[in-house]
Amino acid sequence: MRLFQRLSVWLVAWCAIPGLAEAEQATGPPGNSIRVYHIGNSLTRNLPLGRLHKLFESVGGKYDYGMQLGGGMRLSQHLVKRSHGGPPGSGKYNLVKRYGAYDQALKQSEFDALILQPYQEPLDDEFESFQKWPFFKGGAVQSAAAFIEYALGQTTPGGDRYDQQHANTDHVATRRFYIYATWPKAEAVLHQRGPNKNFSNYWATPYRGGVQPCRDYYAKLVERLNERFSDLPIPVRMIPAGEVLAELDRKIRGGELPGIEAFYQRHQPYFLKARGESAPFNPKTFQADAGVLNFYADGIHLNDQPHNGKDSGTIGSYCAALTVYATLTGSSPVGLSAEPYEMFDPQVDATLIRVLQQTVWDVVAGHPYTGVPSVPSEDNATASSGDRQRLTVEAPAVETPLDEGNSWAFGQPEDGFRDDALLDLRGLNEARSGQSGFIRVSKDGNGFLRGDGQPIRFWIVGTDGHRFEPEQMDLHARWLAKLGVNMVRLHVTVCDHREGARITDVDDKLIEGVHRFIKAAKDNGLYVLISPFYAHFDAPQSWELRGGKVDMEGLLFIDPKLQRAYRHWTRELYTRVNPHTGLPIRDDPTVAILQIHNEDSLLFWTMQRLPEPYRETLSEEFSKWLSSQYGSVQKAWAAWGDGFKGEDPLDNPQQGRIGCLRIYDLTTEGDGAFARRQQDTARFLAEFQRDFYARMGRYLRYDLGCQQLLNATNWRTADDPKLKALERYSYHALDIDAENEYVGSDYQHQGPNDNYRIDPGHRLVNESVLSKPFEMCTNFRQAEGHPFIVTETAWKNPNRYQSEGPFLAAAYQSLTGIDGVAWFSCQTPRYETDPLKPFWKVDDQFAMHKWNHCYPAMMAGFPANALLYRRGDLKQSDAVVREVRSLTEIWQLQPPRIADDEARGDQRNLADLRPAWSGREGEINRAAFLIGPVTTAHVEQSEDSSVADLQQWFDPEAGTIRSATGELLWDYRRQICTMDAPRAQGVTGFLRDNGGHFELSDVTIDSQNEYATVNVVSLDDRPLAVSEKVLAQVVTVNRLTGYRTKPATITVGQGDAATAVAGEEIVRLGEPPFRIANTEVSLRVHNEKLQRAIVLDINGYPVETIAIEQGSVTFPLSAVYVVLTP
Repeated sequence: MRLFQRLSVWLVAWCAIPGLAEAEQATGPPGNSIRVYHIGNSLTRNLPLGRLHKLFESVGGKYDYGMQLGGGMRLSQHLVKRSHGGPPGSGKYNLVKRYGAYDQALKQSEFDALILQPYQEPLDDEFESFQKWPFFKGGAVQSAAAFIEYALGQTTPGGDRYDQQHANTDHVATRRFYIYATWPKAEAVLHQRGPNKNFSNYWATPYRGGVQPCRDYYAKLVERLNERFSDLPIPVRMIPAGEVLAELDRKIRGGELPGIEAFYQRHQPYFLKARGESAPFNPKTFQADAGVLNFYADGIHLNDQPHNGKDSGTIGSYCAALTVYATLTGSSPVGLSAEPYEMFDPQVDATLIRVLQQTVWDVVAGHPYTGVPSVPSEDNATASSGDRQRLTVEAPAVETPLDEGNSWAFGQPEDGFRDDALLDLRGLNEARSGQSGFIRVSKDGNGFLRGDGQPIRFWIVGTDGHRFEPEQMDLHARWLAKLGVNMVRLHVTVCDHREGARITDVDDKLIEGVHRFIKAAKDNGLYVLISPFYAHFDAPQSWELRGGKVDMEGLLFIDPKLQRAYRHWTRELYTRVNPHTGLPIRDDPTVAILQIHNEDSLLFWTMQRLPEPYRETLSEEFSKWLSSQYGSVQKAWAAWGDGFKGEDPLDNPQQGRIGCLRIYDLTTEGDGAFARRQQDTARFLAEFQRDFYARMGRYLRYDLGCQQLLNATNWRTADDPKLKALERYSYHALDIDAENEYVGSDYQHQGPNDNYRIDPGHRLVNESVLSKPFEMCTNFRQAEGHPFIVTETAWKNPNRYQSEGPFLAAAYQSLTGIDGVAWFSCQTPRYETDPLKPFWKVDDQFAMHKWNHCYPAMMAGFPANALLYRRGDLKQSDAVVREVRSLTEIWQLQPPRIADDEARGDQRNLADLRPAWSGREGEINRAAFLIGPVTTAHVEQSEDSSVADLQQWFDPEAGTIRSATGELLWDYRRQICTMDAPRAQGVTGFLRDNGGHFELSDVTIDSQNEYATVNVVSLDDRPLAVSEKVLAQVVTVNRLTGYRTKPATITVGQGDAATAVAGEEIVRLGEPPFRIANTEVSLRVHNEKLQRAIVLDINGYPVETIAIEQGSVTFPLSAVYVVLTP
C-alpha cells in the first residue's frame, strides 16, 4: 500500500475515554470561550498569552489559560520538571500560572485543550536521564505521548520518571490535544546549503532527523501521535504557526504583503537590528529578501518579549496569536481587532492587518491537521458577510441519495455453484492451476506463458484469504474464479515481529493459512503471487538490531543479520511441505511469482530517517565502491573537483570514508562537484540495491530451489524523473517489473484517520478518473525484456464513481501490454455486505474500513472485463514511444522524455491536456500512455528512440485521446470512454449528460443513468455481430442505505496556488444493505440471431426472460447481467 497515503492499517478497537460525557464527543474546535493548558517555553510566552486573552475578549470570548513554561525547555525536560534554569516556577523565565504545574493541573482540573510546544528535540528518541544538564531527554513523539497519557489518566505508575512517580490514573483532564508547531532558528535558515537561504525553502525541506523544525517534522509528529492514540474521539491536531510564517515569507519576498514596508519605516526590524553589521541583509531597514526574518526579535523569538519584559506584542507575535485563535475557534480572524498588539496603527496599517488575517485563515482553514474545514460556517461571528462570500465557492450539489425510489437493495444469495449458471467464468481457468507446469516468461521477455507454452494474461486480486476459515477459503477461491480471476496476491509478513520474538521466529499460523489457501487456489485454477515481507513496522527490541527499536524501512538492504533472518523466514515459508498439496511452495507451480518484499527502496523518502548505525554501514560500503571506481576515496574526492561537494557528518576522506548523502540531497539541483557526488551516490545506491536483489534471487532459486518467477519489489522514489530509472535498473536483476498505483487524488478524501477508515464528518470529492487521464493506473513505461504488473490498485473509497475501474483497467492493459493489475484488496469471502466496523464507533454511527475492494460497484464489473482482457478481445498496439536510454544518462540522473511519475495533487485540466502545450525540449506528452505502449530500451550502443506522431490520435482542442488501434476513445472533457472491438463493446462515464445515446459498431446503447458502465461481450468467442451468446453487463453506483452528505468546499494547495474544490461532507454513512442505483439502460445488438434476453441474478443464474422488442432490450431496474441468445 502507498506509504504516504496509507501509513498503516491500524485495526484498533474503539473504546470510550473514561470521564467524558456522551455529549462531549463532538469533533469541532473548542470555541471562543475556552480553558486551555500550555506546556512549552518562551515561544509560547511569545504570543503573549495575556494579549491573546484580550484578542478573545474582543469578540466576546474568553481565553482562560494555565501554563507550565520554562526558558529553553524541551517537552522531555518539562516531563521531569528539570532544566538549566531550575524547575518550573523557580524564576522569571520558568513560569507556572493558574492551575499549578502539569502534574497538579492535569490531575485536578479540566481543560478544553492541552497545547504542547516541542522545542529543539528530535522527532523520535528514547528517554534517557543524566546527572547534569540536559538532565533528561527524549523524542518529541515520546514526550508528547507521555503528556497525552497523563491527561487521559493512562500513565503507568511506579516507573522512574517523574510523571510515573506522580501518576495520573483516573482523571481525564481534556479530550483535545494540539501541537503548537512553531518555527526554526534564524541561523538554521541562513546556514542552509545552496543559494535559496530563505525561510520558505527551509520549511519545505523534508525532515532528515535530529533537531529540524520544519513542515515535515510537525506533520510526522502529529501523524505518529495519531497512530499511537488511534482511539481518540478527536485526533491530535496542529496549530500551524510555522506554516503561516512560511506563507508570509513567500508573500514578503514576492512583494505581496501591502503595507509592510511602511510598517517598518516606523519599526526597525528587530532581528536585523539585533544582528547588527553581521546580518546578511542591510541591518538598518526592512529588507524584502529577508522575508519573514524581518519578524524575528533575535535568533528565535518573534518580538522583544520575553527578554526585555515589555510584553508589547509585535507583528510576528500577532500572526502567531491569530493562528492560535483561528485553530481553536474554527473562525476566521478577518476583522479581528489589532489593538491588543500595540505596534499597529489601526488606520495606517488597515490593509496590512487584513492581509495578515486573511493569510492566517488561508493556511488554517482546510489545513490537514487543524480540524478546521475550508469554509467557515454561516454563523461565524468574526467574519463579515463579504469575507464569507470571498472565501466560499458556489455551494456544490451533494450526490443524489439512493433510496427506494431510485435504487434497489443489494443482496447476495448463497451460491452452490450449480451447472445451470449462465455466467460462470471458472472454465477460463485450468482445472488445477499449474497443471501444465510453472509460469514462465515469453521468448521476447515481455509477457507470460503457461507451462505448456500458451500465452496467459492475469486478472488479479490481492486477498486476505489466507486468514479465512478453510471453508471460506474454498468459497472465496471458487467465487473469484467465477468472476474471471486467475491470480491472487498474498501480501503477508511471514516473520513474527511481536515484542519478545527472536529475529528468526516465523508466524506459524500465517504459514498454515498460506498453505491451506494455496490448496483452495489450486483447486480453482488460480495462480498465486506471494509477497512475504513488508518492512512497515518498528523492529522489536528482542530482535537485538543495532539501534534497538528502529524503523525497518531500508534495513533489509543493509544489515547482514536481517538478511540472514530473511533467508531463514523464506526457507521456512517456501520449503516446508504443504500438508494440503504434498508440495513445498518451491515446487508448487500454482505459486507463479515470488516478490522479495513490498514497497521499500534505498531511493525513497524513508531513507531520510535511516538510523545512524545503518547510515554508517552504508557509508562504509559507499567508500568501498568509490575506491573500486576511482582507486581510493581520496582520489574520488579529488575527481569530483573543486567547490561545494555537499556535506555529511560522516565525511572524512583523509581517513578513507565519505558519507552516503541522504535522499533529500539527491533530489536537489546540484552542479559541479556536488552534482558529480550526487550522481555517484545515486549510482552506488542503485547498484547496491540491485546486488541485494541478485543475491536474494540466487538464494531463492538455487539454494532453496524455488522455480517461480521473481520480482524485486513494487515501489517508487523520492524524485521519479531523476531516480526511477535507477530503481527499475535494480529490479532487472530479477524477472519482473512492478509498481503500485492507486486511482484517486489525495484531496478526494480528507479527515482524521483517512488513510485507513471512513468516518462521519470526513470530506470527499466524488471525481471520475475520466476527467484526469494521467491518473490512470496503467500509465507506465515498460522496460523491454521484462513483464510489468501493477501489484496494487484501487479506485479509492469512498469515491462514488468506481464502476469505470474494471472497464478502464481491462481496456488499457489490453492496449499497452501491461501484464496484470492486482485489485487491493478482498477482505471478505464474497461481496462485502456490511462494511461497518463495530469497534470504530463515532457518536451513534460506525466507521468503515477504507480498503476493501469487494463492494458491488467494483466486483460486479469483473466478469465482462476479465473475460475481454484475458481473451485478448482488444488489440495491443505497437509501441507509440520507444525511448532508448544508455546507462550513462541514467547514472547522470537525466530525466526521461516521458515521465510516469505518481499522479499527485490536482490532476484536472493539466497543461499537457490543453492546446498549445510544448513542454521542455524533447519532452513527450503523457497522452501517449492512453494511445499505446510506452517502452524503454537500455542500450549502450548508439540507437535512436522512436516516437509516433501523437497528434493523429490526441486532440486537445476536443479533449479526446484515441488509441492507436482505433478501438478506444477517452473523452476527458465529456468524461466518457468507449470501447469498440468485434467481441467487446461498451461505454463508461456520465451517460445522461452526454445525450444518453451511444452508437458503436454492433451495439447501440441508450441510458438515462447519470453515471454507469455498460459492457457488451460475446460469451462464445465469436464477434458480436454473429454471436449466439452475448453478455450485457451494467454497473452503476452503490451506497449504504441512508448514506447522506452535505455540501463542503475543500482547499487543494496553499497560498496563491490554492484551489477551492466543490465537495461534500459525510453526515451519515448509513447501514446495510448497500443500495445500487437503478439500471436505466436499453441496448440493441445488431445481430438478428439474438431473440431472447435472460435476466440473471448477481450469482449468474437465470431469474426471468424478457422480451426483445424491435431488436432492443430494456434492462429491469435491478438487473446487472442479461444474456442474449437465439
